[in-house]
Amino acid sequence: MKRIFLVFFLPLLFQFFQDGIGKVSHAGEPPKEPILRIETGMHTAWILRIGLDAENRYLVTGSQDKTVRVWELATGRLIRTIRPPIGDGEEGIINAVVISPDGRMIACGGRMGAEREKSYNIYIFDRESGKLIKRIS
Repeated sequence: MKRIFLVFFLPLLFQFFQDGIGKVSHAGEPPKEPILRIETGMHTAWILRIGLDAENRYLVTGSQDKTVRVWELATGRLIRTIRPPIGDGEEGIINAVVISPDGRMIACGGRMGAEREKSYNIYIFDRESGKLIKRIS
């Protein structure tokens, strides 16, 4: 049994750490390497929260797939995917999302920064451009 492990798994573990995949960020630092994700045009994990603007034009969803998505409610069309900062494990899962009554701003939060900074963050984005407006720690 030990020989099977040594023959098959030891080279894989060596390659895993040699390629830098196993690198761990130090406390207080966001990951330096990009985290690649496939864009599917929909959520790929559980939707944990939804929000609506006052005039029922936009639906905003937050998911365990670490994205916030903005939908046009009348047609069901995906308008924008917002990607807050993420990391390994639960770092970046969206546990809360809300859209302002006028539909101009989106706020989301969850386990973003919790591992690095030992705090939780709320990110506020412009709905139209998807740009980050502010981070509240």
